[in-house]
Amino acid sequence: MSTAGERHLIAEDDVHSAAVAYATIRLPHQRVWATLEYKKIRYRYVECDPYKKPKELLDLNPKGLVPALKLPNGRSLAESTVIMEYLEEAYSPPNAPEGQHALILPPLSDPYGRARARLEADKINRALVPAFYRFLQAQETAKQIQFGKEFLDELENFAKAMDLEGPFFSGKELGFVDIMIAPWAFRVTNVLKHYRGFELPPTKGRYQKWADAVL
Repeated sequence: MSTAGERHLIAEDDVHSAAVAYATIRLPHQRVWATLEYKKIRYRYVECDPYKKPKELLDLNPKGLVPALKLPNGRSLAESTVIMEYLEEAYSPPNAPEGQHALILPPLSDPYGRARARLEADKINRALVPAFYRFLQAQETAKQIQFGKEFLDELENFAKAMDLEGPFFSGKELGFVDIMIAPWAFRVTNVLKHYRGFELPPTKGRYQKWADAVL
């Protein structure tokens, strides 16, 4: 499978046999791929030129924004977080048989747990991800030091919010928050290490335990 170019992800199962998701290899879109994989929703990739968006995608939104999900009834969704939440609800009870697909959010009987997961995911999108890019894109040494500290602070905040035992964010099972941050956490180990010489301090025990389980 090519790692360059844009892809259609076509989910195929008894309920959503005509659902089509469009994505690229970019970081937010990997969240959709990870959700499909973890929940064991059948799908296939169709490669296409990222600079020549397919007509069927442009018919959904003229700007060709991805990720985008086309539903069997012709409606569409966009944004990785929205698509993740849709896949979770569509492929979980009461919309799917108990145990058929893994859950990435707590069950409906735990509204607080679900809200807390969404809150932590929002913090990742609003604070940690921007801090990652500020650090990566900084050119001046002073700015690299400043933004590197800010990014490390965000990783510490993420670790402090984790379940004490883990190994995943909310406990023993992979979940919504883990998938939300994983693409960037992976690039801490290679992109930031290569371009910014970034290394986690040896005291980052809980974060390292999480990273060992997820990455």
